[in-house]
Amino acid sequence: MMNLKNILVQLQNNLYDEVTLKRLLCSICAHYGINGEYIRLVTEEKRETDYAGNIATNGAFTTIKLELKPGYTLDAVIAILVHEATHLHLFYKGIRLKNEWENEILTDVACVYYGFGEYMYKGYSVLRGEFAFSYQKVGYITQDDVKYVMSLL
Repeated sequence: MMNLKNILVQLQNNLYDEVTLKRLLCSICAHYGINGEYIRLVTEEKRETDYAGNIATNGAFTTIKLELKPGYTLDAVIAILVHEATHLHLFYKGIRLKNEWENEILTDVACVYYGFGEYMYKGYSVLRGEFAFSYQKVGYITQDDVKYVMSLL
């Protein structure tokens, strides 16, 4: 199994390498005691979607969809995968809020709580868009929110 440092070096060279992205996902899942080998990772390059990642699970079968949009950094991709893996962890723990927006915020806060704060902080920076005054951002909370949650821990 490849160590995290080697995974990150490979992804810096090719952020679209699906095999290495899957290794990264498995490494994140291992932090939660989840065997990521059983998770199907689907990568897509779509500009029109309003989400960066998506998870579908029924407990037995799980698919994580990662939208690789132009301008995404390795930090943003890590944060997206951490967020989706945290959804799965919370699902297994029976933790889910009915309000979808609140559940997404809970998941972001849980990412920080479970030790991924530095990754979330880096990945949740505002990214320059394709046009002069455009920008994009992944995540449901801000970098300041991540810092605040980290200060409480």
